[in-house]
Amino acid sequence: MLTDISWKDYMMVVAISAAIYYLFVGLRYFSPELKALVSPSRGSGGTFGIPDRHAVEILPEEEEPQDRIASIETFTNDDLAEVEALIERLKQAISCSPADKVEKPELEHCLRLMFSEYPGIRNSPLRFSINELAATECEKYGTAPLSQDEVEMLWKEAER
Repeated sequence: MLTDISWKDYMMVVAISAAIYYLFVGLRYFSPELKALVSPSRGSGGTFGIPDRHAVEILPEEEEPQDRIASIETFTNDDLAEVEALIERLKQAISCSPADKVEKPELEHCLRLMFSEYPGIRNSPLRFSINELAATECEKYGTAPLSQDEVEMLWKEAER
């Protein structure tokens, strides 16, 4: 029975099966990337689904978040050191507060003052991570509960 099938026929069946399988997987899981490769008129540009550096989708003026103005390309080592210093101060301020029985308005005032001392981070791409860190540290140490939105409001109040 196996002697009736030639190697050529076997390889043809394997090749067709593999092509059908990869076509299914590609369409099922990678359809947006494949569409971007097929239609380069959308401006995605790059090769193999990697977007071109200059092909950044610009949001309309009312939808563009003002907090994300700074890009990662302009982020320097000095900015990183400033972020690390702020993170250390945040951790110290929040971890000390349960023993001192600091109330929520006092903690908010402390954070607002701290944020005003770091104007370079105000438009940083890491600002949202700092907000998340502050909220989780408050929850971890059981201090006044602050959400990420409340920390964001403290940033905005510090700008004034």
